[in-house]
Amino acid sequence: MILNIFKKYFYNCFQVNNEETIHFNKIKKIIVKETESKLPDINNKWKVVNFFDQINYLCETIFGNTVEFILQNPTEIPCNVSHSIKYKINMFNKKTKKILNRLIFYIKYDSIDKTSILIIKPEKNDIISSNHWNFIDSVFYNMGFQTKLKYYHK
Repeated sequence: MILNIFKKYFYNCFQVNNEETIHFNKIKKIIVKETESKLPDINNKWKVVNFFDQINYLCETIFGNTVEFILQNPTEIPCNVSHSIKYKINMFNKKTKKILNRLIFYIKYDSIDKTSILIIKPEKNDIISSNHWNFIDSVFYNMGFQTKLKYYHK
């Protein structure tokens, strides 16, 4: 009870939206949409491999060569349910040689927006910290893509 009163007081004083704060820590997936930059053709695996090379080059040059996205399956896995191509990715810390997150990248054509989209989700419902989501978001933003966050629902 006292904690709820304190939260309400805190949010009112600092004008923080309680719902945004709760959702910020519970991101389920990120959707990356094409803008001026284009996602690779899902039917050409070498363009996909080159796409991940571009991501790693950006991480190396702008973000200090500490994180690398390693493609675990260069051969794509078609997903018949979502009509997409699935890639397993490890987000790897190059300094500590530790896997930060295991991710699934789904590349598919969005028939509503008439463009390709990339859906990034944690593998097997692993929890990804908000710092890592922000890092992933900033990588794609710096590559020229628009990101849209999706959240868990209660």
